[in-house]
Parts: sequence; C-alpha cells; structure tokens
Amino acid sequence: MTDPVICADGQTYERHAIEAWFALGMMTSPSTGAALPHRTLTQNIVLRNCIEEWQEIHGMHLRRADIVMEAIPCAAGSFKNVYRGSLRITVLGGDSKTVEVAVLKMRRGKQGCF
Repeated sequence: MTDPVICADGQTYERHAIEAWFALGMMTSPSTGAALPHRTLTQNIVLRNCIEEWQEIHGMHLRRADIVMEAIPCAAGSFKNVYRGSLRITVLGGDSKTVEVAVLKMRRGKQGCF
C-alpha cells in the first residue's frame, strides 16, 4: 500500500482503488456494502508512516542506485530476463557490504502478474 486513505465507512483503502470504485458510480462501502454519506477521503498518515518504517527496518525498499547488474542476461524467458548482479547493503553504523544477487527484469508487453 503506497497511498492509504480513510473512507466514510471508517475503512482504509489504497487511494487508486477506492477512487476507481467511486468512478464506477458506487456509493456503497466495498467492505460492508453500507451506503456512504459522502466520498471524502482522508489520508491515513499513521498507516503510511508505519508502512515506510517497516520497509526501512526490513529492507523491503531497495534503491536502484544500490543495485549493479551485468549487461548481458544469464537467462531469458517470456517477457523477462535474469541478470547476475550485486547489491550494496548499508548496515547499522554506516558500514556497507556487497552481496551477489539475481536481478529479474520484466519486459513490457505482458499484463498482470504470475
């Protein structure tokens, strides 16, 4: 979730998802089916901050600048290539180390996830 918002039903939704729901003309809660008195959305700043903090602690958010990959793929398939690479990880205290990784690069053309 990248942009959590609170709807009139008190539930939190991803902004683009609830806006798409409203664009369909829906005036009911996607969660409960109850009628919504309004379409006002309020940012869920606390949840967004918790998600960002969790990502930082657990290393789920990698900066592209920390990944170096070879120019030629070591494997290729439908709409994807796999490259050998390295990832620079900064640990507590400011020290960093480099680990070898496999980098999956998706090519345009295929919609959806597997």
